[in-house]
Amino acid sequence: MAKTLPVWINKKLVEVPNKGFTALQILQKEGYQIPHFCYHEHLPIAGNCRMCLIELGNAVKPIASCAFVPVAPNTQFYTNTIITRKAREGVLEFLLANHPLDCPICDQGGECDLQDQSLLYGSIVEDFMNQSEQSKTRTLDHLSRP
Repeated sequence: MAKTLPVWINKKLVEVPNKGFTALQILQKEGYQIPHFCYHEHLPIAGNCRMCLIELGNAVKPIASCAFVPVAPNTQFYTNTIITRKAREGVLEFLLANHPLDCPICDQGGECDLQDQSLLYGSIVEDFMNQSEQSKTRTLDHLSRP
């Protein structure tokens, strides 16, 4: 078994140790910044947050880089494509939509990973702005009986 494994990262060939490192660990070692919430090197891999999504070669869907261990030579990773950006924006939108609105009194005190990553990787489209105005114009006429 070879000690190194050739992988392609954004069309650049890199030799990485063949010791069972995850794609996230390989990418971080090579200097790529991949957003994540649930990954920690001393804890079991969960892959629940889905923020570390990357594209894998010709895969149909993005994969969680914290849970993928490349075993084949010449595996191709793409870290900053339209698909990965849209997937991360979707994950952040879901997390923000279901997150409590207690930021002013939160224990994080301005050191919130969710806020930081939503600024760096979130969508610039303001889907939730003026939500109260939208609810005022909504009518239920179609539900009333004649």
